[in-house]
Amino acid sequence: MARMWSVMVLVVLAAVPAWAQDRDRGWAHLSFGGAFSTAGEETRRFEGRYFGEPFIDQADYPAPKATWTFDVGGGAWITGRLGVGVSAGRTSREYDVPVFITVPHPNRANAAATARSLSPFFDRVETEINVHAAWALVSRDRLRLRVFGGPTFFRYSDVLTYGLESNQTLPGGVNTVSIVSLDAQEFTANTVGFHLGLDGGYFFTDHIGVGAMARLSRGSVDLDEPAPAPPTTPLSNSFVPTQTGDGSVGVGGFVLGVGLRVRF
Repeated sequence: MARMWSVMVLVVLAAVPAWAQDRDRGWAHLSFGGAFSTAGEETRRFEGRYFGEPFIDQADYPAPKATWTFDVGGGAWITGRLGVGVSAGRTSREYDVPVFITVPHPNRANAAATARSLSPFFDRVETEINVHAAWALVSRDRLRLRVFGGPTFFRYSDVLTYGLESNQTLPGGVNTVSIVSLDAQEFTANTVGFHLGLDGGYFFTDHIGVGAMARLSRGSVDLDEPAPAPPTTPLSNSFVPTQTGDGSVGVGGFVLGVGLRVRF
């Protein structure tokens, strides 16, 4: 009987998962890698009626390009497999924005003039704070692998166009329009989204190792843009705005990174 109980105890001990035999109290990480936005191109368009015909003031924002980023954070295990954590990251993307304006002729139908320009030095910055629950998939010897997810708190900053200042002239009756200046101002907003991810590490010592992570985060920021200024002409009071550029822009995306891992 004693021998049978001994065998049963050995079987139970052998069946206990490795994570229960080698439990960590918490973790910390620092990763560097690439950020790949899931947002597409954005068109900020203002429309109106000018001398009874369409007036258009438009800025075409390109899709955010891939860029470098970092992610730093840590957490604590509540049980052998369930933990809570927080991390923070930031991306910055500089880009140029093509703009154009179309202004109808004050006296002739179908004689609108268009002017185009390229506005440089725009800078889109996204900051993320990710709060998540984590679940240990693997926690044995030198290997660690966890899946995590939860809310993401975004801070979005960009330079938005608030209308083009243009000048319309009629030399010899020919409709001519030029862009005088671009009213562009910094826009900042906060929003809440979500994130899901996977993080794995290999440890050379009891506490220090290297690892890799993959995370998807998504959110949406509402934009608030006023109506554009009408073209600068003696008859500019004939301008009637019919649509402004209010809308929304997507934030977040995929992050792939590698770096330092600490367990304690």
